[in-house]
Amino acid sequence: MCVSTSIYITKENFKALEIQRDSCGMSINKIVSRLLKKALDKKRIKPRLFKSVEYQKKMYETQKFKTIHVDLDNKLYEQCLDLRKVLKMSVSLILALSISENLENFFADDSSTDNYVQKYILICLGNDSFVGYLAFSYPLPP
Repeated sequence: MCVSTSIYITKENFKALEIQRDSCGMSINKIVSRLLKKALDKKRIKPRLFKSVEYQKKMYETQKFKTIHVDLDNKLYEQCLDLRKVLKMSVSLILALSISENLENFFADDSSTDNYVQKYILICLGNDSFVGYLAFSYPLPP
């Protein structure tokens, strides 16, 4: 099952996605999905507690933006929302950072045939005055 959503990216990043689409023959939807999976596969993620969600406009003030519509796998979409809560970044910003980090070596990590979703635990802590999140990968790293 897929979830249709829209992502707000810079026109420069969209051109980079189009170049990648033309060179590898994949749809932009699949490229976006793979880039988000690579962002989720980062082994060490430092949670940001007690801060508001950061959006791209502050980071890319001088650039023009474009809205793209993508269909994400239901599990990937839920994982992106969880990552948004932990990192306090919009999914669009997570994608923008993943484009800058992973687009040049897009096929570098394809030697793995692991198709299983990475297991993790997201724990919500809090009371009336605050809410915090803890994320653990499973099994726990050494």
